[in-house]
Amino acid sequence: SDFTSISKDLARKQLGLPVENKKILLAGANSLTDFYKGFDLFLESLRYLRNEEVLICFFGHIDESAIKKLQFPHVSFGYISESSILSYIYSAADVFIAPSRQEAFGKTLVESLCCGTPVVCFDATGPADIIEHYCQGYKAKPFSSEDLAFGIDYILSLDTAKAKLMSTNCRKHALSSFSHTVGAKKYLDIYNTLV
Repeated sequence: SDFTSISKDLARKQLGLPVENKKILLAGANSLTDFYKGFDLFLESLRYLRNEEVLICFFGHIDESAIKKLQFPHVSFGYISESSILSYIYSAADVFIAPSRQEAFGKTLVESLCCGTPVVCFDATGPADIIEHYCQGYKAKPFSSEDLAFGIDYILSLDTAKAKLMSTNCRKHALSSFSHTVGAKKYLDIYNTLV
């Protein structure tokens, strides 16, 4: 309930981002450039992108030297702790990229889904259990930067109707699979089977 879908145009206006003519790729984590977050794999995937009308946005602690040579326009929001601001950032994006090499769960993926933003991740570790391939995003072959780029291009190429349907699927999936009540029921079920 802390993360909600906001109109893309409104979210972009509030954040001072271009409303038209740009596809926004978003990546974020507490410490984005930690090795296990796979940020280097994301940067490598950008070489394979077909869509060049992109703006890349980041949130979280980031080593500026990692993005200094980036050949795409980019915006770094820094570390954000307020879910209301993160909701605007997720909602402004066309796709959230989660290129983790290793992830126990993937909270940012679920936050993105709650905001109606599809996710491209690797079909490995925690994210593999969060995203349904082609339903709420794309699961790339581990740990192929080229396939990650393919997934990004796939999401960006969806027509308006398909993009809207995927966005709706994202929020529905997040609420039906990861809400507090769903989690509590799973714990109760485990306790009841043990008693």
